[in-house]
Amino acid sequence: MNFDPIIIGQEIIRAYGTDFMGDRNVVFSNLLHRYGDPAKSNTEKIKDFIKMKGPFIQALPISTWGMTSWKEFANSVKTKHAPHGIDEKIVNLFEDTIKKLYAHQEEAIESILEDKHTLIVASTGRGKTEGWLIPILHFILEAKRNKIAGHPPNSVKALLVYPTKALTQDQLKRLIKYLFRLNKKLPANEQVTIGIFDGDTPNDSRVQNRAYLNNAFKYFKCPGFDSSKAICRGCDENNNHSLCVHMDEEEGRAKICVPRPDCRQKIPLEYICLTREDIINEKVDILLTNPDTINYRAININADAERRIFIHEPKYIVLDEIHTLTGIFGSFVSMLMKRLKLSRQQTRGKKDDLRIIAGSATIKNKAEIFEKINPFQGDIQIVQEKTGSIDKPLPSTIPDYLKKTLFSADDILTMAQRYSKGNNVESSFLEMFKAFQVDKKRLGKAEDEEELELRLRENFFESLTSEIQKTPQLNIFRAIYSSLRDKNLV
Repeated sequence: MNFDPIIIGQEIIRAYGTDFMGDRNVVFSNLLHRYGDPAKSNTEKIKDFIKMKGPFIQALPISTWGMTSWKEFANSVKTKHAPHGIDEKIVNLFEDTIKKLYAHQEEAIESILEDKHTLIVASTGRGKTEGWLIPILHFILEAKRNKIAGHPPNSVKALLVYPTKALTQDQLKRLIKYLFRLNKKLPANEQVTIGIFDGDTPNDSRVQNRAYLNNAFKYFKCPGFDSSKAICRGCDENNNHSLCVHMDEEEGRAKICVPRPDCRQKIPLEYICLTREDIINEKVDILLTNPDTINYRAININADAERRIFIHEPKYIVLDEIHTLTGIFGSFVSMLMKRLKLSRQQTRGKKDDLRIIAGSATIKNKAEIFEKINPFQGDIQIVQEKTGSIDKPLPSTIPDYLKKTLFSADDILTMAQRYSKGNNVESSFLEMFKAFQVDKKRLGKAEDEEELELRLRENFFESLTSEIQKTPQLNIFRAIYSSLRDKNLV
């Protein structure tokens, strides 16, 4: 918990000034030298010399919660692809991390499982990914069990398209964690596979390609890492518990694995395909890529296997960040989708069941962009995040525990770790955790410090924004939110 917006704002000002002055800007250096206290160095003077406003603290609208718990909602779904609710394995996968969905997530899940083209419009960090991932995982499991006509078990089910490589890598890290936990509960023939196919993906596992693969996964943390276990804490700490690549001589291909050989059977990662050859042969269920790679496969008529997995097989194409698809790049993607539709008609006919799913930030022309990107006619649903606010006046009294202790972010996280393990916690922190109804079991299931922090943040936010009438002890925090919402504070 080292994110401090005030410190970051000050660092931005300092970095801007340092960059502006540079190493050889003699005029600016001389001017700065004559400015202010002559005893101070130029570096010390920069923060006073560079005039910037802020940083500002802003209270954002609060996303509206769904009416029921995650499990109740999942079991209540009755749609075309989930007539008896969402698959139990998926319900269990998210039960530890999701207590309740936002209203727009519930709407998106039902829309996709009802087989509609769906645009999910929500602010950053409001769960757009879960809105499409949950229904796609449900569909994949049904297809893996050979229950979906036209989508056999051994085929690409979802094509996830990202405008930048950084976004693709970030999403892959997230999906690897989800799939690791899901696949542990599934038989081998139902496990969900994944891979990235872009311009950098090597063709095969030859020696000259392994250096790239090792570098590509250098910052991917072991999905089975558990900070409470000594074997995990002592595992390759200098490499931050990163994944590595080794050659399986028996199968003749490179595989991703955890650093310790004695942990590789406990933490199997065969569901991750590394090379183009593996992706084509295995026909991964989820394929991450970018528009340029799809375009090349669409025009390369001599690569039937690649055209099949990119063009003809997918049930879903997910386009993330479509608000960035403007200008020439947006026109390129729009034309690409039209060509893809025509190519699919050659094999699937005019009754193509491909569905386009898109995620967008909150912008005015999102519907217009989606209509231009999506060449298919039929059921289209735009899912808009619903937001509300909290109006609470400052209470007449402040809880004693807030007066006794200065709560730093690092201290809260440290105490939360102790609390999750049943160890003694300082009284003020214990009172705060009880006020926020922190779920000890939920924290205890976190696999590392990063996940613990995420779960704690979610617990705090849920307590503040739902069940408001039942938690009056938190009204002091809600009053602060109300004040920040009404005006900008520096």
